[in-house]
Amino acid sequence: MGRGKVTVLEIMNNPQAIKEDREKAIAFMEMKGDIRGLSLIADYEYVRHKLGEEGVRKVEKEMALLGHPLPLKEIKQMEFYSIGYAGVIELAIERAHSFTMEDYYEMGRYAPKSSVILKVMLKYFASLDSAIVQATNIWRKYYTVGTLEATEVNEKERRVIFRISGYEIAPSTCHVIRGYLTQVTQMITGEQVASEERSCTFRGDPYHEIVLTW
Repeated sequence: MGRGKVTVLEIMNNPQAIKEDREKAIAFMEMKGDIRGLSLIADYEYVRHKLGEEGVRKVEKEMALLGHPLPLKEIKQMEFYSIGYAGVIELAIERAHSFTMEDYYEMGRYAPKSSVILKVMLKYFASLDSAIVQATNIWRKYYTVGTLEATEVNEKERRVIFRISGYEIAPSTCHVIRGYLTQVTQMITGEQVASEERSCTFRGDPYHEIVLTW
């Protein structure tokens, strides 16, 4: 008798799939630039929020299998790490839990919700313009590569457009950043915010452009 359907886990854990994912991880780790530990911790914390401690352990196991172990307890919040870890962690999450792009979007939304510092900081800016400017300045506190700018802030038409240049990790990261900017804009405006990635380097565009409306 046949074994029936092959599971996603079996497909991902066959020798060829593991070899290919390890090669992806090596490519991530060869990328130039650094990311602050806070951002990596935020990814792990979303996994804990969604799937508990066992979910975190599975991601840590996949990180080791990919050849770049980085346990949550060893990450220092304010230290910088290779930008490649952003891609490796998301690859490990995908392997461990079969995350969809919507899951990565929700992971991005979760990070500012859990940041007390960000909530307090944005609370004291009187105008949308000043709050958005401050939000874009945060980029350099977390990343040593790439730029984030608001190319349009239109309070009357209830629209903000962000442009990200010089930052390419993986398509999953695009959804994380879109989720993050959606939640930050929602915190600033106090309104429900919709978002769309209108341009993306992974679709051949020269930069990422995210449109947010409310």
